[in-house]
Amino acid sequence: MRAAAVFMAATALLVHPAGAQNIAGQWGFKTGEYGDGCSQTGQMTLIQQADRSAQGGAAGGEVLYSCTFVTEERCTMSGYYARVLQTCSARRNGAQLLITSQVKEIAKQEPEAYGYEADNWALAIASSDLMTGSLLSAFRSWARFERREVPIS
Repeated sequence: MRAAAVFMAATALLVHPAGAQNIAGQWGFKTGEYGDGCSQTGQMTLIQQADRSAQGGAAGGEVLYSCTFVTEERCTMSGYYARVLQTCSARRNGAQLLITSQVKEIAKQEPEAYGYEADNWALAIASSDLMTGSLLSAFRSWARFERREVPIS
């Protein structure tokens, strides 16, 4: 019985080695404050496109993703609000994820149009349910990505 349990645990490590968390799927995110009391919340979907991690026998290669997301930016001091639809591409190397985005549509801005710069991200993958790092946009802030759903295979 004990030998079977050890075998199953070892097999699980071969199938899902440490650092190989599945990050494809839907994520919720939030940032800290920046600028004049602004912060962001939103939803992002990551879809795996290519896995180059084993090509040429090189360990630690890239995994590529496409992504889409909706950002809601709220600024408490100025009263500004924006809802922005963005597309993105992401490059994963080990436990690091770099996301480069393009603004697809500024769906809403209040009290007036004020423009919007695409939101880029540098994240560390802590688990299949948590990534933390930085928003790299017109402003910089901490960022936290979380999910409670099952990853997409």
